[in-house]
Amino acid sequence: MTEARWLCRGQAAPWIGVALVLLILSARKPDSFLNPQLWAEDGSVFFAQQVEHGARAHLQPYAGYFNEVPRIVASIAALLPHRHAPAVYNLAALLALLSLILKLYSPRLDLPCPLPFALAVALVPHPGGEVFVCLANVQWVLALFLLAVVLQEGATTRAQALGDSIAVLLAGLTGPFVVFALPLLGWKIWRHRSRLDLPASSIALGTALAQLWALLHSSIEAPPPTPPTPGVWLRLLGHRLVGTLFLGPQLTYRWNPLVLSIAGLLVLGGILWALRRSPETLERAGLSLVFAGALTVGVLAKFAAAPSLLLPWANGARYFFIPAAVVAWCLLLVTARAPGAAPRLLAAAALLAMLASSLLAGFRSPPLADRRWAEQAERIGSSEAEVRIPINPEGWGVLIHQTKSIRKSRAD
Repeated sequence: MTEARWLCRGQAAPWIGVALVLLILSARKPDSFLNPQLWAEDGSVFFAQQVEHGARAHLQPYAGYFNEVPRIVASIAALLPHRHAPAVYNLAALLALLSLILKLYSPRLDLPCPLPFALAVALVPHPGGEVFVCLANVQWVLALFLLAVVLQEGATTRAQALGDSIAVLLAGLTGPFVVFALPLLGWKIWRHRSRLDLPASSIALGTALAQLWALLHSSIEAPPPTPPTPGVWLRLLGHRLVGTLFLGPQLTYRWNPLVLSIAGLLVLGGILWALRRSPETLERAGLSLVFAGALTVGVLAKFAAAPSLLLPWANGARYFFIPAAVVAWCLLLVTARAPGAAPRLLAAAALLAMLASSLLAGFRSPPLADRRWAEQAERIGSSEAEVRIPINPEGWGVLIHQTKSIRKSRAD
């Protein structure tokens, strides 16, 4: 019992959580630590636009929204030789995730034992691990940080209010998820009447308006339409959302998607029913599920013309990361706070099924092709009119139009 208290509430507990998450991430994506490389938008958007446009790149939306944290990291990395960019980008993405882990230990969240919640972030089924240690996908981690701000107790000091405001500002300007969090923050203010929560909520409103403006004024490349697949929406709900969460890819697609969809609804209903006698915990679980549900509806709307693209187990894994983490967190709340042994045992069994689904397929990401970035980056600022550098995944690359200022910066 003493050891359990030490792991959950001791002074070293947050750092134990950080260390364990680091170990899990190094097992899931060892290449990100041993051989950092730019991934997709890391190079083609954030690195290239920083080199070509400098500070003006911060004003450029991408994919319909602003991406301020990757822009800030790209600006910082630009102070160093270009060969260091992949390491800086990966380190920044790692620090964002570890900041979330430390946030889970905040007394304001009052989690029964933060360690399982922290481990769940790194252990949920997430084939390919594209959200982990990847600056291009850091908005998904920051979305969970936004949810943590929603779930925590209201600020009681100006320092807490300032910290919340900075977190909401950075997360709100990185990805569109603040739009989903804004109504929940409004609910929180209405329910708890904390004046010190008003600054963070006002910033959430401002960043949500900025992201909506970007969405309305940006050209977004939608997935190309695909021929309709019979029962595709039911398969997305049953196979992709529920089955792969608990059964892994081998068993999932052998089941009827209607059965899996009903099972998923029963799991959600069971979570809320099991927590019915703890109003505060029930509210937290409800807000978390609403956030994940709104995000999922947004994802399905984005792929409305081509939903079958999401059916294969490993496709678009980032779109299902937050629902997986939220379900895991809610099940952990049941194991800790639900009265009676039966709900706790069922929740524990569901968590073990999630862990098995994660471990048995796609847990460890294969190494990326070595694009020899350090060598290729030496071409930036050379006499070439254009520099094209291949990066991962296959088919992506960095394109730099070499202006006089770029060449001069290298000479200086």
